[in-house]
Amino acid sequence: MKFTVGIAALALALTTSAGAQDFPTKPIRIVSPFTPGTGADLLARTMAPFLEERLKQPVIVENRPGAGGQIGNAYVARSTPDGYTLLIGSQTIGMQKYLIKNLGFDPDKDLTPVYKLVALKIVLATNVEVPAKTLGEFANYAKQNPGKVFYGGLGPTGVVDMSLEMVNRDFGMGITPVQYQGPPQYVTALLRNEVQLTWGSMGVIKQHVEANKLRILAAVSHERLADMPSLPTLRESGYKGFVPVTWLGIFAPAGTPKPVLDRLGREFAAVLQDPQVRAKLNDSLGLMPLQSSPESFSKEYTEEMKVWAAAFKASNVVPQ
Repeated sequence: MKFTVGIAALALALTTSAGAQDFPTKPIRIVSPFTPGTGADLLARTMAPFLEERLKQPVIVENRPGAGGQIGNAYVARSTPDGYTLLIGSQTIGMQKYLIKNLGFDPDKDLTPVYKLVALKIVLATNVEVPAKTLGEFANYAKQNPGKVFYGGLGPTGVVDMSLEMVNRDFGMGITPVQYQGPPQYVTALLRNEVQLTWGSMGVIKQHVEANKLRILAAVSHERLADMPSLPTLRESGYKGFVPVTWLGIFAPAGTPKPVLDRLGREFAAVLQDPQVRAKLNDSLGLMPLQSSPESFSKEYTEEMKVWAAAFKASNVVPQ
């Protein structure tokens, strides 16, 4: 009996290995859990033709929006773990388990990281009427004006608010959050000086800086932005906590064979090195290509989720 089981296990391992060596033999789908035209969708569609050329198979971007990305995330999590159904998304994938009581799947157990693709160019900005040119000066201004300084976000459980709250607590600013329906609304509030701090993509904020309406205080990144080399990062501004860099990456269903994950990782890495891809990501989409691998992404993702779990706990957030 043990001999029979051993033979069966060996046969399965050999079959999986052979399949991985031949991968891919049919079209690959990249599921975007958001509507067409969003950042994740545009990134996937930018990379798809270059992946097709390298993999010699069609790469189809499929939109499955709804429930804040939950529908598309769950679909991939329940898909066959063979490398032919992938998910593009951000840290919000893992954060959902701390927000939604009956999520229907466990992001940490049912999905596996493949490649961290890009970081978004996110900056902290204030209105030019605020007498602060650095984040340190802004922190002092907020402390000197208790109850009169606000930041704009999307709600207490979103990446924007949780990230701003990390900065708020680290500097001891004591500023008050104000919730808006979306980034256009809170950026408009910042332009009107109804709130004094928020974060946004460089592409959106920079135009208002050039119009002398907003002032950028710091880059939410580990390194200075290439198009604003004089702008300090959060750490250079005195921030000591976790740097909440917003990223987009590729995930696969848990159980996908390692050789398949490694092949996908190599191909995504090669595409991101293509000059045409890098130019479009930097110039048109405001995205910074990253160097990654299934192993490094998995480790970084696990460590980051620990930070968010602690942040939700500190904010007394209970899954609903």
